[in-house]
Amino acid sequence: MKQDLQDAQNLCEQIGINLTILNFSEQYWNKVFKVFLKEYQIGNTPNPDILCNKEIKFKVFLDFACKEMQADYIATGHYARRVDYQGKSYHQGLMYYTIGQRKGLNINNIHNTCPDPWYVADKNIKKNYLITVQGRNHLALLSSLNMNISPLIAISPIEGRYHSYTTPLRSIFSELAFLKFRLKVEIKWFEALSDCDEILALQPLNNIERKFIKDIINNFDLKDAERIKEIELKTKHDIKMIRQYQKLRNTKILGKFNGTVGNYNAHNIAYPNFDWINFNQTFISNFGITPNLFTTQIEPHDYIVEILNCISHFNNILIGFNQDIWTYISRNYLINKSHINEIGSSVMPHKINPIDFENSEGNLELSNAILNFLSQKLPISRLQRDLTDSTVLRNIGVAISYSFIAYQKMLNGFKKLEINISKIKHDLYAHWEILSEPIQILMRRNKIQNSYELLSEEDKKILKNITPDKYIGLSAQLVRQFKKYVKHFDILKM
Repeated sequence: MKQDLQDAQNLCEQIGINLTILNFSEQYWNKVFKVFLKEYQIGNTPNPDILCNKEIKFKVFLDFACKEMQADYIATGHYARRVDYQGKSYHQGLMYYTIGQRKGLNINNIHNTCPDPWYVADKNIKKNYLITVQGRNHLALLSSLNMNISPLIAISPIEGRYHSYTTPLRSIFSELAFLKFRLKVEIKWFEALSDCDEILALQPLNNIERKFIKDIINNFDLKDAERIKEIELKTKHDIKMIRQYQKLRNTKILGKFNGTVGNYNAHNIAYPNFDWINFNQTFISNFGITPNLFTTQIEPHDYIVEILNCISHFNNILIGFNQDIWTYISRNYLINKSHINEIGSSVMPHKINPIDFENSEGNLELSNAILNFLSQKLPISRLQRDLTDSTVLRNIGVAISYSFIAYQKMLNGFKKLEINISKIKHDLYAHWEILSEPIQILMRRNKIQNSYELLSEEDKKILKNITPDKYIGLSAQLVRQFKKYVKHFDILKM
């Protein structure tokens, strides 16, 4: 603090202005920090910097500067600016943003009809990504998802050693996300039934009731999820706990889409003349998914297996790729650059291991072990009513997390690679036998046997100009075609 004041004094003397020292600690405590503590206690991730800007910098300080000092200009310091270009948003410095920040983002909402504000949820310094989410109660903003428990005491390496790699997945695969999304589906089902004239047992919802159930979804937070888990400890059944939770919130949930065993048995008994199949199709389609009309007590999971198999196949390709890169590094065709703070080996500090590619390979194999198990397990159901899928489905996020870690490790490894052109050329020029193929091709094309002299001058010129490093066919053209092929997938920009 003393050094800061001294630096400020020195600067003021150089530019010829007076230094005025202000103390707003009392205002900061009452208007900023108390609010911070209150928000944190209810499970949110508060941002004191935003309140400081609002209550201190642009209120208390601004009033003093304008009224007491009659200031003409105020330097506000490091505030972020954004630019929207061709539908993509670009920031101008991650250090200018704070977690939880809402104002100043100016995110383009052209393709989004939701009016909820956007917030800064996270920052990826290595990739220079600013991660934003929409809505005050977005799961990514909850403090429980920001890993309050030290990674050092986590059992799973996903939440321990690699917790920073899997942060974006928590809002999808966490238990909190699971509870919130399932609650949303059941509330939407209740709302759809109430809108149906044929369902006489339910009166249409008025505006107050609609707002009430909408708020249940929008305001769902950590405390709500914890209350559901408390009910689960008593009932030992997660579906029942959801229903009991709904009763606590004065919301009665009816039906389960196509019935307990998939035949609309109870639905049909209650309303035999109602078109339950079309109603169910419309309801499910409203979530942006395709209805499956032919199920038993559970959804057969065929589409999940197909996706998991696709990921596993992709991972197998990357396993081979990691192994190839590892081999190229071991043969010195690729140079693995060292980082100033990294140690290559605990017993051989001079050695630079391709640790990122080894790490990626191991995580891909671990992910595939789980993915392959899930693919074999999920299609099986004893007598079409086995519910063991409920247990294993919760581990999809584990499998995806290991893949997610592996992809990032592999990409990190790429940043450390350099092509050793001299080594590659040295080895190529040590193996001129590579050119035996083009010689034989030209001989056969001219129907010549054992006679180099009978080759045309054009063919001789071709052979004389060919060297091992130039005998690459159409590889350059194929690379250009490949770049066009993957351009839509944005692979090369990862």
